Amino acid sequence: MDQFEVQAFSQEVEKLASGHALAGLALLLPSHLLTSLSHSKLLKETKNPLENKTKDAKLMRALLKLSPLKVHVAPKGSFGAYDVAENKLYAEKGVNPAILAHEMGHAELSRTALGYAIQNPVTVVAANVAAGLAPFAGAASVDLKDNRLRLAALAAPALLKVPQLAYEAGASLKGIDKLREAGASDKQIEKAKEQLLHAYLTYAGSVGATIGSTLVGHGIGRYAAKL
Repeated sequence: MDQFEVQAFSQEVEKLASGHALAGLALLLPSHLLTSLSHSKLLKETKNPLENKTKDAKLMRALLKLSPLKVHVAPKGSFGAYDVAENKLYAEKGVNPAILAHEMGHAELSRTALGYAIQNPVTVVAANVAAGLAPFAGAASVDLKDNRLRLAALAAPALLKVPQLAYEAGASLKGIDKLREAGASDKQIEKAKEQLLHAYLTYAGSVGATIGSTLVGHGIGRYAAKL
């Protein structure tokens, strides 16, 4: 190529790189904002009663009786957890019954074949590392000549997060059933749904952030490739 063609090609690469990076940032920033706002609301809600302290304490006792697993004390600030590898339940002291019910939902989900297919040690770890891998996958995709491989590399981080969206939704649905089984009032059920929705939005936001990070990485990779 002559000097003019090289310059024109360089300008096109810069436009493409800038386009991908800007699209990534346009998705990344609101996704982080959604996650932060939802997490902030969750922090306030988990320590507030679903109805009142007396009724919540009664509901918590009923849930503990329903749980087939011993409930261990979770570290402060972690709300609760279900360790799929060790089959253990955790709940932080002082959280309301919605948290425990959700984690019980995770435990019940793992006892079904379909549930374990989407919620197992591999899918849980994959979802947790996807966001960190996203910009590198985006940058690495630039060097792939096959369009199908390039598309696979770009899609991989977000696809690793999909099982997480499925098992978190499943755990919340089962958690609501557990609350009803334990005798929760209509008010407690409605408050629990609201709280679990905010929890779910933190995961949805992380998927958007993962896609955004992938596009930013791809844009940076395109720009670096022309240098």
